[in-house]
Amino acid sequence: MNFKFLKTLSILLIFSSCGAYMNKNVNPYYFGMTTYDSNKLKKPKDVKIYNYTEENLQYFLIRGYKIKAKSAFRERYVHNDWARLASKQLGTPIMLLKDDYVGAVSGRKTLAFRIPGETYVVTSKTNANLNYNSNSTAYAVGTNGSAIGSSSTYGNANYSSTTNTTIQGPDKYGYTSVPYKNHYYDYYALFLVKEYREGDEKAPKKFLKKTFLKYDSDTFLQKKPAYNSERIKKVNKNQLIYVIKEKASNTVYSKVFVNGHYGFIITKLIE
Repeated sequence: MNFKFLKTLSILLIFSSCGAYMNKNVNPYYFGMTTYDSNKLKKPKDVKIYNYTEENLQYFLIRGYKIKAKSAFRERYVHNDWARLASKQLGTPIMLLKDDYVGAVSGRKTLAFRIPGETYVVTSKTNANLNYNSNSTAYAVGTNGSAIGSSSTYGNANYSSTTNTTIQGPDKYGYTSVPYKNHYYDYYALFLVKEYREGDEKAPKKFLKKTFLKYDSDTFLQKKPAYNSERIKKVNKNQLIYVIKEKASNTVYSKVFVNGHYGFIITKLIE
């Protein structure tokens, strides 16, 4: 019975610890996170972590990756397992990560410690002396006469015992001051995922260049190279653009391919 109880308790502790580990509320990478795409993605089997540099970012963006989320926070040392877990939960197989040392904070903090109560032993002794005296008389009557007899018994007994009682006094608490020093880092992370293919068209085999929008503001992919043309979709700075032809039809537009769609974007808006 005890073995079964311990086994059940162990399983509960394992699941509770796993639950805490998987909880986003305790993962520091979620504290300073900004999400650009709320679509739920399938968790990747593995997450590859690279240094967060501008060169690495451009390397992945040019190859069709986009930024799903970013995170920035200041904390003491955080193990990379937390970063890898956050990336898996977001469904991003690629992560760019860096940490910059900020400095240390030192001081003293008070710690309480328990002092067991004192132990007392109380000894009690009991001594007793018992004296006893017993007299008995017996009569016998018969047809030929009577008889009488008596007997006496004397004696004493001594009794002695010792009892030890242990008394535990209440615990007390003491306090002490100890020095501490905490080192802090600024953490930066980008979570990357392959660009979603929204259209049915395949990327062109021949094109002038792969690039992105020049500015942070979004623009629109248009059906024709004209200002009042029908809009196909919105395009942001993180989406890869295949430039097929500049100044299409002698206009200010370039013919491009974005996310499975062919269309036109103003040339000056493209890098």
